[in-house]
Amino acid sequence: MQEYELVVVGDEPAGLWLLRRYSEAMAEHGGPGAMGWLSLESDHRPQSIPSLLGTAFDLQMSESWNLEIVSPQRNLIWHPENIRKMFPSLPEPVVPVSAIEKKTGPEELLTWDKPWLAEVRKTLQRHPELYSLSQAVWKWMGRSLPMVSEAQFLNAYRFHDFAYWDPSNMVPKDVSRVSLSLGLHPIEECKPNKNGGMTISFRGFGPISAKRWIWNLPWNQLTALCRHNPQALKLQNLSTGQTCADQSLYGLRITASAEACPAPMRPVTVYLDDWHIPDPQSEMWPVQLFSFGQTKELCIWSSASADTALEATQSSFVEATKRLYRLLPFLPTMARNFSVGLDSSCSFEDQTRTAWIENLHTNRIELYQQTLSGVGARHSAFHLLVPAVDCHLPYPFGTLLAARKLVREFVPKKKRPTANASPSAQAPAHLP
Repeated sequence: MQEYELVVVGDEPAGLWLLRRYSEAMAEHGGPGAMGWLSLESDHRPQSIPSLLGTAFDLQMSESWNLEIVSPQRNLIWHPENIRKMFPSLPEPVVPVSAIEKKTGPEELLTWDKPWLAEVRKTLQRHPELYSLSQAVWKWMGRSLPMVSEAQFLNAYRFHDFAYWDPSNMVPKDVSRVSLSLGLHPIEECKPNKNGGMTISFRGFGPISAKRWIWNLPWNQLTALCRHNPQALKLQNLSTGQTCADQSLYGLRITASAEACPAPMRPVTVYLDDWHIPDPQSEMWPVQLFSFGQTKELCIWSSASADTALEATQSSFVEATKRLYRLLPFLPTMARNFSVGLDSSCSFEDQTRTAWIENLHTNRIELYQQTLSGVGARHSAFHLLVPAVDCHLPYPFGTLLAARKLVREFVPKKKRPTANASPSAQAPAHLP
Protein backbone atom coordinates (compact mmCIF):
# COMPACT_ATOMS: atom_id res chain seq x y z
CA MET A 1 0.00 0.00 0.00
CA GLN A 2 1.26 3.46 -0.92
CA GLU A 3 1.21 6.03 1.91
CA TYR A 4 1.30 9.80 1.52
CA GLU A 5 1.01 12.94 3.58
CA LEU A 6 -1.13 14.62 0.91
CA VAL A 7 -2.76 13.43 -2.31
CA VAL A 8 -4.30 15.62 -5.03
CA VAL A 9 -6.92 13.88 -7.17
CA GLY A 10 -7.58 15.49 -10.55
CA ASP A 11 -6.06 18.08 -12.85
CA GLU A 12 -7.70 21.42 -12.00
CA PRO A 13 -5.14 24.27 -11.84
CA ALA A 14 -5.61 25.19 -8.16
CA GLY A 15 -4.70 21.75 -6.82
CA LEU A 16 -1.51 21.60 -8.87
CA TRP A 17 -0.60 25.08 -7.65
CA LEU A 18 -1.22 23.84 -4.09
CA LEU A 19 1.33 21.02 -4.51
CA ARG A 20 4.06 23.52 -5.32
CA ARG A 21 3.16 26.11 -2.67
CA TYR A 22 2.70 23.50 0.07
CA SER A 23 6.07 21.95 -0.78
CA GLU A 24 7.79 25.35 -0.60
CA ALA A 25 6.05 26.39 2.63
CA MET A 26 6.96 23.11 4.35
CA ALA A 27 10.65 23.36 3.43
CA GLU A 28 11.47 25.18 6.68
CA HIS A 29 9.57 22.53 8.67
CA GLY A 30 11.62 19.58 7.48
CA GLY A 31 9.82 19.06 4.17
CA PRO A 32 6.23 18.27 3.18
CA GLY A 33 6.45 14.49 3.40
CA ALA A 34 5.43 12.20 0.56
CA MET A 35 2.91 13.74 -1.84
CA GLY A 36 0.93 12.17 -4.68
CA TRP A 37 -0.94 13.38 -7.74
CA LEU A 38 -3.63 11.14 -9.21
CA SER A 39 -3.98 12.54 -12.73
CA LEU A 40 -7.06 11.78 -14.80
CA GLU A 41 -5.75 13.37 -18.02
CA SER A 42 -2.99 12.27 -20.34
CA ASP A 43 -2.89 15.49 -22.38
CA HIS A 44 -2.38 18.61 -20.29
CA ARG A 45 -3.02 21.74 -22.32
CA PRO A 46 -2.16 25.25 -21.09
CA GLN A 47 -5.06 27.07 -19.45
CA SER A 48 -6.34 30.47 -20.60
CA ILE A 49 -6.67 32.60 -17.45
CA PRO A 50 -6.66 36.33 -16.58
CA SER A 51 -3.06 37.55 -16.65
CA LEU A 52 -3.54 39.54 -13.40
CA LEU A 53 -3.60 36.20 -11.59
CA GLY A 54 -0.02 35.63 -12.71
CA THR A 55 1.43 38.33 -10.47
CA ALA A 56 -1.01 37.62 -7.64
CA PHE A 57 -0.11 33.92 -7.43
CA ASP A 58 3.41 33.94 -8.91
CA LEU A 59 2.60 31.98 -12.07
CA GLN A 60 4.79 31.46 -15.11
CA MET A 61 2.56 32.63 -17.96
CA SER A 62 2.74 33.38 -21.66
CA GLU A 63 2.55 36.83 -23.21
CA SER A 64 -0.83 38.42 -22.52
CA TRP A 65 -3.53 39.11 -25.10
CA ASN A 66 -7.12 40.37 -25.34
CA LEU A 67 -10.02 38.43 -26.79
CA GLU A 68 -12.16 39.85 -29.59
CA ILE A 69 -15.95 40.08 -29.73
CA VAL A 70 -17.24 39.67 -33.29
CA SER A 71 -20.77 40.16 -34.60
CA PRO A 72 -22.42 40.89 -37.99
CA GLN A 73 -22.83 44.54 -36.92
CA ARG A 74 -19.42 45.36 -35.41
CA ASN A 75 -16.28 44.02 -33.73
CA LEU A 76 -14.59 44.96 -30.44
CA ILE A 77 -11.25 43.98 -28.94
CA TRP A 78 -12.04 43.67 -25.24
CA HIS A 79 -9.78 46.23 -23.58
CA PRO A 80 -10.72 49.18 -21.31
CA GLU A 81 -9.40 51.76 -23.77
CA ASN A 82 -11.50 50.36 -26.61
CA ILE A 83 -14.56 50.03 -24.39
CA ARG A 84 -14.27 53.65 -23.21
CA LYS A 85 -13.98 54.85 -26.81
CA MET A 86 -17.30 53.16 -27.52
CA PHE A 87 -18.83 54.28 -24.20
CA PRO A 88 -17.09 57.58 -23.26
CA SER A 89 -18.96 57.94 -19.95
CA LEU A 90 -17.29 54.81 -18.61
CA PRO A 91 -14.62 55.96 -16.11
CA GLU A 92 -11.01 54.89 -16.36
CA PRO A 93 -10.22 52.00 -13.95
CA VAL A 94 -8.55 52.90 -10.68
CA VAL A 95 -5.28 50.96 -10.47
CA PRO A 96 -3.87 50.18 -7.00
CA VAL A 97 -0.33 51.42 -6.34
CA SER A 98 0.76 47.82 -5.76
CA ALA A 99 -0.46 46.90 -9.25
CA ILE A 100 1.68 49.65 -10.76
CA GLU A 101 4.64 48.22 -8.86
CA LYS A 102 3.80 44.71 -10.14
CA LYS A 103 3.11 43.52 -6.61
CA THR A 104 -0.60 42.90 -6.95
CA GLY A 105 -1.86 40.40 -4.40
CA PRO A 106 -5.17 38.57 -4.29
CA GLU A 107 -6.57 41.05 -1.77
CA GLU A 108 -6.09 44.00 -4.15
CA LEU A 109 -7.95 42.12 -6.88
CA LEU A 110 -10.97 41.75 -4.60
CA THR A 111 -11.30 45.43 -3.69
CA TRP A 112 -12.94 48.28 -5.61
CA ASP A 113 -12.82 52.08 -5.41
CA LYS A 114 -16.27 53.27 -4.26
CA PRO A 115 -16.40 56.60 -6.19
CA TRP A 116 -15.34 54.75 -9.34
CA LEU A 117 -18.09 52.14 -8.77
CA ALA A 118 -20.69 54.88 -8.54
CA GLU A 119 -19.66 56.25 -11.95
CA VAL A 120 -19.69 52.77 -13.48
CA ARG A 121 -23.25 52.19 -12.24
CA LYS A 122 -24.39 55.37 -13.98
CA THR A 123 -22.86 54.19 -17.26
CA LEU A 124 -24.45 50.75 -16.96
CA GLN A 125 -27.85 52.38 -16.47
CA ARG A 126 -27.36 54.44 -19.64
CA HIS A 127 -25.84 51.59 -21.67
CA PRO A 128 -27.33 48.21 -20.65
CA GLU A 129 -25.72 46.62 -23.72
CA LEU A 130 -22.50 46.58 -21.66
CA TYR A 131 -24.06 43.74 -19.70
CA SER A 132 -24.38 41.69 -22.92
CA LEU A 133 -20.75 42.34 -23.83
CA SER A 134 -19.58 41.28 -20.38
CA GLN A 135 -21.75 38.15 -20.70
CA ALA A 136 -19.82 37.26 -23.86
CA VAL A 137 -16.51 37.68 -22.06
CA TRP A 138 -17.80 35.82 -19.01
CA LYS A 139 -18.90 32.86 -21.11
CA TRP A 140 -15.22 32.30 -21.75
CA MET A 141 -13.61 33.44 -18.48
CA GLY A 142 -16.17 32.17 -15.94
CA ARG A 143 -17.52 28.87 -14.66
CA SER A 144 -20.95 30.14 -13.57
CA LEU A 145 -23.76 30.81 -16.02
CA PRO A 146 -23.65 34.26 -17.70
CA MET A 147 -26.16 36.63 -16.14
CA VAL A 148 -27.09 40.30 -16.02
CA SER A 149 -24.84 41.28 -13.13
CA GLU A 150 -22.89 44.37 -12.15
CA ALA A 151 -20.22 42.22 -10.49
CA GLN A 152 -19.86 40.16 -13.66
CA PHE A 153 -19.24 43.29 -15.72
CA LEU A 154 -16.73 44.61 -13.15
CA ASN A 155 -14.75 41.37 -13.21
CA ALA A 156 -14.78 41.22 -17.01
CA TYR A 157 -13.64 44.86 -17.13
CA ARG A 158 -10.83 44.43 -14.59
CA PHE A 159 -9.54 41.05 -15.82
CA HIS A 160 -9.44 42.05 -19.48
CA ASP A 161 -5.98 40.63 -20.29
CA PHE A 162 -5.53 36.89 -20.71
CA ALA A 163 -2.53 34.58 -20.94
CA TYR A 164 -1.82 30.87 -21.12
CA TRP A 165 -0.52 28.97 -18.12
CA ASP A 166 0.41 25.29 -17.84
CA PRO A 167 -0.22 24.35 -14.18
CA SER A 168 1.28 20.86 -14.66
CA ASN A 169 4.70 22.52 -14.96
CA MET A 170 4.36 23.72 -11.34
CA VAL A 171 4.17 20.23 -9.85
CA PRO A 172 7.41 19.46 -7.92
CA LYS A 173 9.52 16.65 -9.35
CA ASP A 174 9.40 14.67 -6.10
CA VAL A 175 5.59 14.37 -6.26
CA SER A 176 4.55 10.84 -7.24
CA ARG A 177 2.30 11.04 -10.28
CA VAL A 178 -0.17 8.23 -10.97
CA SER A 179 -2.28 8.21 -14.15
CA LEU A 180 -5.80 6.92 -13.54
CA SER A 181 -8.82 6.53 -15.80
CA LEU A 182 -12.37 7.42 -14.79
CA GLY A 183 -13.59 4.40 -16.71
CA LEU A 184 -11.02 1.84 -15.55
CA HIS A 185 -10.13 2.91 -12.01
CA PRO A 186 -13.24 3.84 -9.99
CA ILE A 187 -13.13 3.87 -6.20
CA GLU A 188 -13.94 0.47 -4.71
CA GLU A 189 -13.37 1.01 -1.00
CA CYS A 190 -12.92 3.93 1.37
CA LYS A 191 -11.70 3.33 4.97
CA PRO A 192 -10.76 5.86 7.69
CA ASN A 193 -7.29 5.54 9.21
CA LYS A 194 -6.41 5.61 12.89
CA ASN A 195 -4.40 8.81 12.35
CA GLY A 196 -7.44 10.65 10.96
CA GLY A 197 -6.56 10.08 7.31
CA MET A 198 -8.24 7.86 4.73
CA THR A 199 -7.31 4.78 2.73
CA ILE A 200 -8.93 4.55 -0.70
CA SER A 201 -8.77 1.52 -3.00
CA PHE A 202 -9.03 2.04 -6.76
CA ARG A 203 -10.07 -0.79 -9.05
CA GLY A 204 -7.10 -2.22 -10.91
CA PHE A 205 -4.60 -0.18 -8.93
CA GLY A 206 -4.90 -0.90 -5.22
CA PRO A 207 -5.10 1.07 -1.96
CA ILE A 208 -3.61 4.49 -1.31
CA SER A 209 -3.42 5.98 2.17
CA ALA A 210 -3.14 9.71 2.85
CA LYS A 211 -3.62 12.09 5.74
CA ARG A 212 -5.18 14.68 3.41
CA TRP A 213 -7.09 14.20 0.15
CA ILE A 214 -7.61 17.19 -2.17
CA TRP A 215 -10.45 16.50 -4.61
CA ASN A 216 -9.26 18.71 -7.44
CA LEU A 217 -11.76 17.94 -10.21
CA PRO A 218 -15.20 18.93 -11.52
CA TRP A 219 -18.24 17.43 -9.81
CA ASN A 220 -19.14 15.23 -12.80
CA GLN A 221 -15.70 13.60 -12.69
CA LEU A 222 -15.93 13.12 -8.93
CA THR A 223 -19.31 11.38 -9.19
CA ALA A 224 -17.96 9.16 -12.00
CA LEU A 225 -14.99 8.18 -9.84
CA CYS A 226 -17.33 7.29 -6.95
CA ARG A 227 -20.00 5.53 -9.04
CA HIS A 228 -19.31 2.09 -7.52
CA ASN A 229 -18.91 3.36 -3.97
CA PRO A 230 -21.78 5.64 -2.85
CA GLN A 231 -20.23 5.88 0.61
CA ALA A 232 -17.19 7.68 -0.84
CA LEU A 233 -19.49 10.26 -2.42
CA LYS A 234 -21.43 10.72 0.80
CA LEU A 235 -18.20 11.74 2.53
CA GLN A 236 -17.97 14.69 0.14
CA ASN A 237 -20.00 17.87 0.42
CA LEU A 238 -23.16 16.67 -1.32
CA SER A 239 -24.51 20.21 -1.66
CA THR A 240 -21.85 20.76 -4.32
CA GLY A 241 -23.86 18.71 -6.76
CA GLN A 242 -26.85 21.01 -6.26
CA THR A 243 -24.82 23.96 -7.58
CA CYS A 244 -24.30 22.34 -10.99
CA ALA A 245 -26.14 24.07 -13.83
CA ASP A 246 -28.22 22.22 -16.38
CA GLN A 247 -25.89 23.59 -19.10
CA SER A 248 -22.29 22.74 -19.95
CA LEU A 249 -19.86 23.92 -22.62
CA TYR A 250 -18.86 21.27 -25.17
CA GLY A 251 -15.86 21.70 -27.44
CA LEU A 252 -15.63 20.79 -31.12
CA ARG A 253 -12.02 20.69 -32.32
CA ILE A 254 -11.34 21.25 -36.00
CA THR A 255 -7.89 20.65 -37.53
CA ALA A 256 -7.18 22.53 -40.75
CA SER A 257 -4.40 23.85 -42.96
CA ALA A 258 -2.87 27.15 -41.90
CA GLU A 259 -4.32 28.78 -45.05
CA ALA A 260 -7.81 28.27 -43.61
CA CYS A 261 -7.14 31.21 -41.25
CA PRO A 262 -5.64 33.88 -43.53
CA ALA A 263 -6.85 36.84 -41.49
CA PRO A 264 -5.24 37.78 -38.15
CA MET A 265 -7.18 35.95 -35.46
CA ARG A 266 -6.75 36.25 -31.71
CA PRO A 267 -6.25 33.25 -29.41
CA VAL A 268 -9.92 33.57 -28.37
CA THR A 269 -12.78 35.13 -30.33
CA VAL A 270 -16.36 35.28 -29.10
CA TYR A 271 -18.91 35.37 -31.91
CA LEU A 272 -22.28 37.03 -31.25
CA ASP A 273 -25.28 36.38 -33.49
CA ASP A 274 -26.40 39.93 -32.78
CA TRP A 275 -24.76 42.92 -31.09
CA HIS A 276 -27.93 43.89 -29.22
CA ILE A 277 -28.81 41.65 -26.27
CA PRO A 278 -27.92 38.21 -27.69
CA ASP A 279 -28.97 35.10 -25.77
CA PRO A 280 -25.94 33.85 -23.78
CA GLN A 281 -26.76 30.17 -24.29
CA SER A 282 -27.71 30.05 -27.99
CA GLU A 283 -26.19 33.18 -29.57
CA MET A 284 -22.67 33.41 -28.09
CA TRP A 285 -19.86 31.15 -29.37
CA PRO A 286 -16.30 31.26 -27.95
CA VAL A 287 -13.65 30.05 -30.44
CA GLN A 288 -10.05 29.15 -29.54
CA LEU A 289 -7.20 29.18 -32.04
CA PHE A 290 -4.04 27.09 -31.70
CA SER A 291 -1.14 27.16 -34.18
CA PHE A 292 1.07 24.13 -34.83
CA GLY A 293 3.34 25.14 -37.71
CA GLN A 294 1.43 24.63 -40.94
CA THR A 295 -1.57 23.33 -39.04
CA LYS A 296 -4.28 25.25 -37.19
CA GLU A 297 -6.61 23.87 -34.57
CA LEU A 298 -9.88 25.65 -33.87
CA CYS A 299 -12.01 24.75 -30.88
CA ILE A 300 -15.52 26.16 -30.86
CA TRP A 301 -17.45 25.93 -27.60
CA SER A 302 -21.18 25.34 -27.65
CA SER A 303 -23.77 25.37 -24.86
CA ALA A 304 -25.81 22.20 -24.45
CA SER A 305 -27.60 20.29 -21.74
CA ALA A 306 -25.29 18.84 -19.10
CA ASP A 307 -26.80 15.39 -19.76
CA THR A 308 -27.22 15.86 -23.48
CA ALA A 309 -27.52 13.09 -26.06
CA LEU A 310 -24.99 12.87 -28.88
CA GLU A 311 -27.50 13.97 -31.53
CA ALA A 312 -28.44 17.09 -29.55
CA THR A 313 -24.77 18.05 -29.20
CA GLN A 314 -24.18 17.44 -32.90
CA SER A 315 -27.08 19.74 -33.72
CA SER A 316 -25.56 22.46 -31.53
CA PHE A 317 -22.17 21.97 -33.22
CA VAL A 318 -23.75 22.35 -36.65
CA GLU A 319 -25.09 25.76 -35.62
CA ALA A 320 -21.67 26.64 -34.20
CA THR A 321 -19.78 25.74 -37.38
CA LYS A 322 -22.15 27.91 -39.43
CA ARG A 323 -20.91 30.92 -37.45
CA LEU A 324 -17.29 29.80 -37.79
CA TYR A 325 -17.61 29.47 -41.56
CA ARG A 326 -18.81 33.08 -41.71
CA LEU A 327 -15.58 34.15 -40.03
CA LEU A 328 -13.37 31.78 -42.05
CA PRO A 329 -14.88 31.14 -45.51
CA PHE A 330 -11.92 28.94 -46.59
CA LEU A 331 -12.31 26.59 -43.64
CA PRO A 332 -14.97 24.23 -45.13
CA THR A 333 -12.63 23.08 -47.93
CA MET A 334 -9.46 23.01 -45.81
CA ALA A 335 -10.70 21.23 -42.67
CA ARG A 336 -8.89 17.91 -42.15
CA ASN A 337 -10.47 16.47 -39.05
CA PHE A 338 -13.39 17.02 -36.65
CA SER A 339 -13.22 15.69 -33.08
CA VAL A 340 -16.92 14.79 -33.35
CA GLY A 341 -18.79 14.05 -36.58
CA LEU A 342 -21.46 16.59 -37.44
CA ASP A 343 -23.71 14.24 -39.40
CA SER A 344 -25.77 12.12 -37.02
CA SER A 345 -26.31 9.50 -39.72
CA CYS A 346 -22.58 8.60 -39.64
CA SER A 347 -22.52 7.89 -35.91
CA PHE A 348 -24.62 4.77 -35.64
CA GLU A 349 -21.60 2.50 -35.25
CA ASP A 350 -21.45 1.70 -31.53
CA GLN A 351 -17.68 2.01 -31.24
CA THR A 352 -17.67 5.43 -32.93
CA ARG A 353 -20.56 6.71 -30.86
CA THR A 354 -18.93 5.55 -27.64
CA ALA A 355 -15.66 7.28 -28.51
CA TRP A 356 -17.41 10.54 -29.39
CA ILE A 357 -19.56 10.54 -26.26
CA GLU A 358 -16.54 9.84 -24.05
CA ASN A 359 -14.62 12.65 -25.75
CA LEU A 360 -17.48 15.10 -25.25
CA HIS A 361 -18.02 14.36 -21.58
CA THR A 362 -14.32 14.14 -20.71
CA ASN A 363 -13.46 17.52 -22.21
CA ARG A 364 -16.61 19.51 -21.44
CA ILE A 365 -16.53 22.57 -19.20
CA GLU A 366 -18.84 22.12 -16.24
CA LEU A 367 -20.89 25.19 -15.29
CA TYR A 368 -22.58 26.16 -12.01
CA GLN A 369 -25.73 28.06 -11.17
CA GLN A 370 -24.47 29.26 -7.80
CA THR A 371 -21.16 29.65 -6.04
CA LEU A 372 -19.80 27.31 -3.37
CA SER A 373 -18.30 29.17 -0.43
CA GLY A 374 -16.46 26.36 1.38
CA VAL A 375 -14.07 23.51 0.60
CA GLY A 376 -14.96 21.31 3.56
CA ALA A 377 -16.43 17.81 3.30
CA ARG A 378 -18.06 15.34 5.68
CA HIS A 379 -14.70 13.84 6.62
CA SER A 380 -11.83 15.94 7.94
CA ALA A 381 -9.35 14.25 5.57
CA PHE A 382 -11.27 15.48 2.51
CA HIS A 383 -11.05 18.96 0.96
CA LEU A 384 -12.92 20.04 -2.19
CA LEU A 385 -11.31 22.19 -4.87
CA VAL A 386 -14.08 21.77 -7.43
CA PRO A 387 -14.44 24.73 -9.84
CA ALA A 388 -17.74 25.70 -8.19
CA VAL A 389 -15.78 27.17 -5.25
CA ASP A 390 -16.18 30.97 -5.45
CA CYS A 391 -17.17 30.65 -9.11
CA HIS A 392 -18.58 34.18 -9.02
CA LEU A 393 -14.93 35.17 -9.61
CA PRO A 394 -13.07 34.65 -12.92
CA TYR A 395 -11.78 31.10 -13.29
CA PRO A 396 -9.61 29.89 -11.56
CA PHE A 397 -9.35 32.81 -9.12
CA GLY A 398 -11.85 31.32 -6.65
CA THR A 399 -10.17 27.93 -6.38
CA LEU A 400 -6.71 29.50 -6.18
CA LEU A 401 -7.90 31.56 -3.21
CA ALA A 402 -9.25 28.38 -1.61
CA ALA A 403 -5.98 26.53 -2.28
CA ARG A 404 -4.02 29.42 -0.74
CA LYS A 405 -6.19 29.19 2.35
CA LEU A 406 -5.63 25.42 2.60
CA VAL A 407 -1.85 25.85 2.41
CA ARG A 408 -2.00 28.29 5.32
CA GLU A 409 -4.14 25.83 7.24
CA PHE A 410 -1.86 22.83 6.58
CA VAL A 411 1.49 24.50 7.32
CA PRO A 412 2.37 24.61 11.03
CA LYS A 413 2.36 28.06 12.56
CA LYS A 414 5.73 29.57 13.34
CA LYS A 415 6.51 29.71 17.03
CA ARG A 416 6.61 33.24 18.32
CA PRO A 417 9.81 34.13 20.22
CA THR A 418 9.24 34.19 23.94
CA ALA A 419 9.62 37.42 25.88
CA ASN A 420 13.07 38.08 27.28
CA ALA A 421 13.38 36.23 30.53
CA SER A 422 15.15 37.75 33.51
CA PRO A 423 18.92 37.13 33.75
CA SER A 424 18.43 35.01 36.85
CA ALA A 425 15.96 32.81 35.00
CA GLN A 426 18.31 32.39 32.00
CA ALA A 427 21.47 31.69 34.02
CA PRO A 428 22.06 28.20 35.42
CA ALA A 429 21.50 27.86 39.12
CA HIS A 430 24.65 27.92 41.33
CA LEU A 431 24.96 25.00 43.64
CA PRO A 432 25.85 25.91 47.21
